[in-house]
Amino acid sequence: ELNAPGSRMLGLWLSSVLPIAQLTSHARAVAALDVAATALLAVFPVLLLLHPEWVAPLTLAASLATTARGCLATPAQSVLSAHMQRSSDARVRAEVARCNNNQGRAAAFAQIAVRYGALVAWRPSSATAVWV
Repeated sequence: ELNAPGSRMLGLWLSSVLPIAQLTSHARAVAALDVAATALLAVFPVLLLLHPEWVAPLTLAASLATTARGCLATPAQSVLSAHMQRSSDARVRAEVARCNNNQGRAAAFAQIAVRYGALVAWRPSSATAVWV
């Protein structure tokens, strides 16, 4: 099982060599690329369904890609959330954090609705198609 040590080593290496100042100065572009990378990371489960014999390399590649995405996107997300909380008043910062949390929950609820809709819409042609 090389996933955990490999992704940790990659994370440590990337955190030491990435120019964090440039990533944070272009936080919006990095956040947009993060959305695109998230969509690309959805390919790994599909590939795993198509080629279950490649479970080890596919899960390793997925964990490495997720680690790289996290190392790139986390500083930009921190800058963007700090940018929205400019006030020195603790009540205003708490209200902004609550609104951001609600937006995250709404997005997660929308994802659940889309997943449920996809499951309901997908109907196999026969009962054995589910197990094959």
